[in-house]
Amino acid sequence: MKGYKRGLIAGAIVLFAIAIIFGVSQTYASQSIEKSAENVVSKFFDAGKNGDIDTVIDCSIDMRPGLTNSMRREVIKEQKDLLKEYNILSAEKVNDQKVVVRVKLVLTDDKMILDYPVIYNGDKWVLDITNAQRVE
Repeated sequence: MKGYKRGLIAGAIVLFAIAIIFGVSQTYASQSIEKSAENVVSKFFDAGKNGDIDTVIDCSIDMRPGLTNSMRREVIKEQKDLLKEYNILSAEKVNDQKVVVRVKLVLTDDKMILDYPVIYNGDKWVLDITNAQRVE
């Protein structure tokens, strides 16, 4: 009987340890996804402020109909000096392929808070400009 109880206790301890390890790994994976999304947003805005058009285009998608990369380049050039600063306020994981990053933008003539979807396109995380939504 003592051997049976020891076996149950040992089994319970092993299951408990597995549950803790699984929970920690899930939390870590979620934090990594959110951090990856935040990194893309930072990369996007830093590149925009520095006039690095190739990086802006590389780390974002813009699905507006008829908008070519050459047109995007012109828009980015025109908007380069509008952004004075940005602050990432939060990142909320929607699923394993989408995170919504809330960003406060300070422009030359306005301040706003936007939610930017950041999606995993199968290769890398990219900021979805098309579906950004103004919150304030």
